Amino acid sequence: MISPATVWAGALILRRDQQGYLIAVSLLVLEILLAPLIIAQTVLQLRAGVTFTLPETLGPRLGFVVLAVAAIAVLVTVLRSVPAAAPRAARAPRARVGEAP
Repeated sequence: MISPATVWAGALILRRDQQGYLIAVSLLVLEILLAPLIIAQTVLQLRAGVTFTLPETLGPRLGFVVLAVAAIAVLVTVLRSVPAAAPRAARAPRARVGEAP
């Protein structure tokens, strides 16, 4: 599910489609949240008596932490490139409830 969404987001970004950035940001946030989740899962498994060898414990967790740090860097870069919102007065007026557009 994640890999096809990543390819889809990348293709949209290459076409300069704004939806690609929206999908990419959501995937980056997902990746960032996976690292603490996997670390918490490991801690809970260890507390429940599940035993792991040192490589089993460090390998995947360290890999996800590295990916999360990279995702944070990319997310910050993407969010910094988003232009600031226009001031309220410069935006088009919104129609009030009950008014025709």
